[in-house]
Order: sequence, then C-alpha cells, then structure tokens
Amino acid sequence: MNYLDFIKAKRQLNENLIAINEAFDSNKINHVLELIEDILRKHLDDKLVPLVDFVDTTIGEDNYKVKQYIVSDFKSRSMMFTLNWKVDEKSSEIYSVSFFKDLQLLIHGIDEPVATINTQGISIVKILPLIWEAINNNDYTFSNDFVKTNSTKLEKTNESIYDAYYFKYILTEGLSKEHVEKLFREAEEDDAYAQLKAKKDELDKAKASGEKELVAKLHDEYSKLVDAIYKDGATSAEDIRVSIERRRSMREIPTSSIKAAEQKMEQETRKKPEQVFKEMSKYIELVIKGIQTSVIICGAPGVGKTFRVRQQLKAAGYKEGMNMYTYKGKGTPRALYLTLFNYRKKGDIIVIDDADALVGPKAPEDSINILKAALDSTSDEEGRLVNYGIGTKLVDDEGNPVQKKFYYNGGIIVITNYRVGQLDSALRGRSFIQDIDFTIEETLSVIKGLMPDIEPQLYSKESKMKAYKFLEELSQDKNYQMNISVRIFCLCAKLFESCAHDDAFSDDDVKSMIKEQMKNQAAEGGKKY
Repeated sequence: MNYLDFIKAKRQLNENLIAINEAFDSNKINHVLELIEDILRKHLDDKLVPLVDFVDTTIGEDNYKVKQYIVSDFKSRSMMFTLNWKVDEKSSEIYSVSFFKDLQLLIHGIDEPVATINTQGISIVKILPLIWEAINNNDYTFSNDFVKTNSTKLEKTNESIYDAYYFKYILTEGLSKEHVEKLFREAEEDDAYAQLKAKKDELDKAKASGEKELVAKLHDEYSKLVDAIYKDGATSAEDIRVSIERRRSMREIPTSSIKAAEQKMEQETRKKPEQVFKEMSKYIELVIKGIQTSVIICGAPGVGKTFRVRQQLKAAGYKEGMNMYTYKGKGTPRALYLTLFNYRKKGDIIVIDDADALVGPKAPEDSINILKAALDSTSDEEGRLVNYGIGTKLVDDEGNPVQKKFYYNGGIIVITNYRVGQLDSALRGRSFIQDIDFTIEETLSVIKGLMPDIEPQLYSKESKMKAYKFLEELSQDKNYQMNISVRIFCLCAKLFESCAHDDAFSDDDVKSMIKEQMKNQAAEGGKKY
C-alpha cells in the first residue's frame, strides 16, 4: 500500500467514526444508517432485516422519521425494533429506540412497545450494545446492577421507558463476567494505545525473564507500534496495520533515496518562523472576529506560542476573567462544560493552554464530545448546542444549579505540545491548525525577535544579550546536546541579571550554572542516591 492509499484509508475510517459518534448531517442519514446496520448485523448473527424506508411522522411541531427492523430466526421467535430519528433541515439524531415483541406493530397494529430507551442526546454507539444484548437475551427489563466498563447507564422512568445517561457502566443483568469482557474486548483491542501498553507489558516481562530472542522480537514489534502511533497518528488497529504495511513497502526503496526525497520535500514545504507566526496571527484574528470557531496551535514548548496569543488578544481588548478565560492544567469534562457555559457569549474566547487532559490522545471521550459540540459547524441561529448528559443534578463550584444544555457562541484557541496527528480527528476537522516545528537556528531567531518584549522589567538589555549570545555559542557546539526555548532563554537571562552586580561571580561562573541547570532539566531516569 502506498502513502496516498494509506491517507485515503485513514480518512475513510475517520469519517465513519465521526459519522456515528455525533449528531448527523441530514444529507448523510443513509450513510450513517449503513454503518449502524453493519454493526448490528455482526452482533445479531445476520438476522437483521430492515423493512421499508423511513416512515415520516410528526409529533407537535417536530418532524420524526422511524426506521423499522425485524430480527428473526424464522423458527422459534421474531421481534421488531425501531430507530426513531428527530430530523430538521441541517441535522438529525436518534432520540429513542423502541422494542416490539412478536411483531406486534407490524402484524396487529399494536403500537405500545415493550420497552423504549430514550438516548437523551447520547451517541447511538453507546446504545447499540444495549440493543443487541436485549434482543439476544430476549429480555427487555433492564437492570440497575452495574459494573465499571465503558457504556451507558439507564434510569427507569415508568414501566417500560428508560432514559440513558453516559457513565462508565454497562447493564449486566443476565450477563456473565466472561460475556461482558467479550462484549467490549473488540473495542479495547481496536484502541492503538491499549495495544501499545499491552506490548510494553509483554516486553517488560520478557526482559525480566532474560529471553533474549523473545526480547528482540517484542522490541521490534513495540517499535513498529510506536512509529505507527506517534509518527503516523494511528488510533486504531486498522490504522496500525495500514501504517506497518506502508513502512514495509517503503523499506523496499533504498534508504538513501527515501532520505533524499524527504529532505527535498521538507525544504520545499518548510516555512520560515515569520511566515508561520504571520499565518497564526490571521487564524487567531478569524476566531476573534467570530468568522472561525477555533484554532489549534501545536508545537514544542518554549517557542512563544502562548506569549504571542496573549499579546494579540490583549491588543484586541481581551481581559482575563471578563471576555476571555485561560484554561490550564488538569481538566475534567465537568470543568470544561462549566467554563464553556460561563464564556458562551458571542465574542468570548477560551484559551485551552497545555490542558492536554482535555485535548490529547488520552482525553476522556466526554471532553472530546463536549468540545466537538461547541465547535460544531452545523450550528443554527441560536448557536452550537452543547449537552452534558449526566443523570445527577449539575451545579457550579458555588453550588448554584447549571442547565445541562445551552447554546455556545464563543471561540476557542487550543495551545498544545502534542503533534497534529495525535489529536482527535473530529476536533481537527472543526478547527484551523497551526503546526510550529522550528530548528535550533530558527528558535534562536524567534527569541531574538521577542527579546525586547520579554520581561523588560526584570532583565536588562545587557543580561538578555549575554543570555542570547551564550545560547548561540552552545548551539554551535556539536558535542553539547541541548533544547533551546524561550523558557531556557529566560533562565539564562535571570542568572546573568542576578549575578551582574555580584563581584564573587564572573560570566564564566554564570555559564557554568546555566549548563548545570540545562543538564539537570534534560536528565532522564537513573537510580536513587
């Protein structure tokens, strides 16, 4: 498989994943339906028989479409269920699933279902396991007995109606532990990071046992997984397979030819820092003006991402806590939802800065779904609808009740150290993306340009120039491995400034201290003293 085929295959997988994980574009209902039916057939032993096309109905002022299915082995029993869609001009969603025993609705015209699950805005993906488990077990009395896994909680509202709420649970009535594990094993095996962790555990055990041949084999397999995930952006088992195939075919080409082609491509496409920041400024401007919902800025730490974003927002009249909010550090879905709620007005901007727990590859699905809703391109006149599907009461940090559904009209700027390929594809599809990747020489030029504006009240021009000259000197030393960043520059300037009027310290002493600090910051592993 060549690289273009790999990209095409990955894009198709991402499109399918997005299609069945959110509110659907109305013109894509048939495509979504095909994906859902494929999944259901697999778990219903190919006994799924779709009936006629959608049946249109109206309840109040809302339009609905009902899709009917028969599940039958044509010997012992038959039953029927319906997917009930709420549809408007732009988007649609499955708002409930109804079950009918012995084809009551089709044959006798009895329209009372034996059970109905209201999705409460939850992705149909989390309801599908409940459908096939109920049908396969011929049991529609869902239990309140839960075990921790990754699915949906149901709360009974009357004799046969259940409201769905997303929690890390799955109904287990009538299911053995082995059956529950089997039900979700496929999803776990399809997760690229779960595969990487499992392979790492195998490798560690092999190292402990001293089996050299096995260690070499597992190390090779582990390296392939690392390349697939962190270099090619694989997130599923299929992504990994495609990546490994592509890399295997690439190895058939002489290494020198590959390197030459990569270097040529990089030279042709690489942008200078001033061009990168010029484009980044335009993306931010579009978010400020409300033309674009968001921009994601990716890149190594310490190249001035946050500094420039804050400068531009400040120049545009933004003030922290008034019309903007900076979200830093560890985040939770609840905290993210409340932040979006508090800064939901048109013109408000939320800066998610290094909050990798919200946007990184291991971010909770709830956080990703909340962000996807806030950035949805299919908004209506009121804004982009954001739901927080929990069964308990939602309150803010002061204990005041907060609604679980609102329209978001603000903008979002994400600043992260993750690479573009590691971020959720649905977030990328809703945002402009600026990827910042500079060489040491380019980073030095960025620092030089920022020098006059970096902490002028703390560091003198002389101290900053000494810091810059020393970093420039170190960058020329091939025997000295180092990472240069704005943070490292500030560290150098701080030490030069603090020793400037201390006769006991010369510039050489300061340089020695800087090297020591840089060595300690770059240190990895080791044993306890």
